[in-house]
Amino acid sequence: MLAIGQSKHVDKVTDDTSDKIYSYGTFNAYQQQCIAFAVYCKSQHKAKNLADCRQYVNEYLQASIDKDMSPYTIKLQASALAKLFHCSTKDFISTPPRERKHIKRSRLAVARDNRYKDGKNDDFIRFCRCTGLRRREITALRGDCLQMKDGKYYIFVKNGKGGRKRLSEIIGSEEDITFVIEKMQEVQQNKVFAKIPDIDIHALRAEYAKSVYEKYARNRNDYKSERMILYHNRLVTTYTDKSKVQEYYNPDGTLKKGFTDVRTAYHCRDDKKNICYDRLALLRCSQNLGHNRASVVADHYLWF
Repeated sequence: MLAIGQSKHVDKVTDDTSDKIYSYGTFNAYQQQCIAFAVYCKSQHKAKNLADCRQYVNEYLQASIDKDMSPYTIKLQASALAKLFHCSTKDFISTPPRERKHIKRSRLAVARDNRYKDGKNDDFIRFCRCTGLRRREITALRGDCLQMKDGKYYIFVKNGKGGRKRLSEIIGSEEDITFVIEKMQEVQQNKVFAKIPDIDIHALRAEYAKSVYEKYARNRNDYKSERMILYHNRLVTTYTDKSKVQEYYNPDGTLKKGFTDVRTAYHCRDDKKNICYDRLALLRCSQNLGHNRASVVADHYLWF
């Protein structure tokens, strides 16, 4: 099923994604879940092959629901088993909806958080807060990935999530930015960090996301009447007068394929009701993090 390097977007258009896995990370996560399911079937029902296991999928998912596991984890289990049995998650029992309030990653204190306090990893933590890199990205990072563009310094990520390349802006005080630049320059073409400490890098990415958003977010009055034209979640233009964007619409008034028209004011729901973000700043933040949707930042990173 591995389809490394293939375009998931193109396959979605042709509805050809059911038997494909587009990243090694997804493959490893699915494999782990399928092994756990196989162990369950063998220990609980003495199943001897996958054909025997199929009948226990709903029971397995229900057991996870009864244990009050995270809806995100249960959805991962269902998705992995759907790949394993060449079917859809709709063929299984309904699983709890995934909502922001159910997210636990980096939200609760854990034992390894104490490693923030010993002072041994201060340089690493400072670097992560300024660059927003993932663990795998910072593990592979070399000094020659430092770039300057339009007067700003960036980290060039050669192989991000899904194999995508991106520029991640270095954010922080002048002293922080100088620290990152000097750290990159001193190692030249070698790895920036020979060893990556076992600390919560996702939480540091969230701090970075907050810094990026606060740097670029505008006053509410500057965008409350503004709208945006996006093409596959990429900004095309902003406008307040619809007559200025008719080129993106068909004669019947519908948007051309791939385009969306949304308000710049991003209004949250549920547990973040009454909170409004500047979508333009969310998109910039999302691109720096290696995503391409404003909702990812609002739902998964701006929890501080």
